[in-house]
Amino acid sequence: MAHKICFVVHELFSIGGEQTVLIRVANALSVFFDITIYTHEKNIGFRNDSVGLNSCIHVIFVPEFTGGLIYKVHLKAYRYYRHVVPYEIVRRYHKKCLYPKKMIDYWTNEINNCGYSHVITVSGSRSYSRLMAYVKGMVRAKIIAWEHSSYEAYFHAHNCYYFGEESEFGVCWRKLDELVFLNEDIKKKFYNALGVNGIVIKNPRPFESVQKSDCMEHTIISVGRLEKEKGVEDIIISFANLHDAFPDWKLIIVGDGSKRNRLERLAKKMNIEKSIEFVGFQRNVRDYLLMASIFAIGSKWEGMPMTVLEAMECGLPIVGYKIPALTEMLIDKVDSFLADYGNREAFENGLLKIMQDEKMRIQMGKAASINADKFALEAIIPIWKELLN
Repeated sequence: MAHKICFVVHELFSIGGEQTVLIRVANALSVFFDITIYTHEKNIGFRNDSVGLNSCIHVIFVPEFTGGLIYKVHLKAYRYYRHVVPYEIVRRYHKKCLYPKKMIDYWTNEINNCGYSHVITVSGSRSYSRLMAYVKGMVRAKIIAWEHSSYEAYFHAHNCYYFGEESEFGVCWRKLDELVFLNEDIKKKFYNALGVNGIVIKNPRPFESVQKSDCMEHTIISVGRLEKEKGVEDIIISFANLHDAFPDWKLIIVGDGSKRNRLERLAKKMNIEKSIEFVGFQRNVRDYLLMASIFAIGSKWEGMPMTVLEAMECGLPIVGYKIPALTEMLIDKVDSFLADYGNREAFENGLLKIMQDEKMRIQMGKAASINADKFALEAIIPIWKELLN
């Protein structure tokens, strides 16, 4: 009889990097295991085939256990006072608001009654790994935390997920059976800061594309959320500085976010608004990638950016910064140009080199496509199978 495995995620049916990876991994594992996914979305008629999820995978919509005026006021106020009030002072009340007893009881009963051998929490804006640490002593299943973000995204950014809560995570994660990180840098930082160890399992590429970009179009593309930490401003400024020398090139920005209006104003201020196209969120990013010749990413930090894997798979050379996520994925000066972080002049020079040299552009694009094969699903799933067996 196959092991029963369950994944716990905040949202399954929205379109994002986490969801894409979860669906690919769950589909592949469903050949060997009985898979269930718990999602905290409301059931409004979602179907497995609407997101490409195998029909044999069970989907359970988790009831809402939190809510009410006190809960809502606390969460809204917590976003601000957590920056001035030590977490230890508010720890007990915050825990009670996020993980009430009825929630703990639900998961304890659900995991034991369903007979799961492993519970895998998928990181996100709500920490289900921390929730499972609170039920760990009451369930028979092994608990695995699959963390998709960087240490900085969790704890260092001013508006990050869990500012000031490092010690609580350290206590919780040490109770779990395994932690899965996306790269060695994230693993090292969590160990050094919190004393928690884990293993590295790379994400598989989101799709396979037989068709590749020919890298002949004079188009740069950037894909991602339009937020400060994504560094899109650096891309726009670099493009503007090169525009007079390459007036026939254009920049396509795929994605949306709170900084979109500001970025559009920046493009207008630099007199390049006619050469930049903000196309918003797109479900089929592959078509846009295939029409481009360079992929630009200006992020301060990443876990393992799926947009870069998509660009590599489509045969695009990459220009970005030397952040750990990219240095572990890419080969500088082979399939990419990576500048020291914050050195926008070097970033701009990387764009310049690829834009002006068509032969180099084509060679680097081919190298990126070959490098993408390291992240084939067939290379990743055996590692998951070994962990779950």
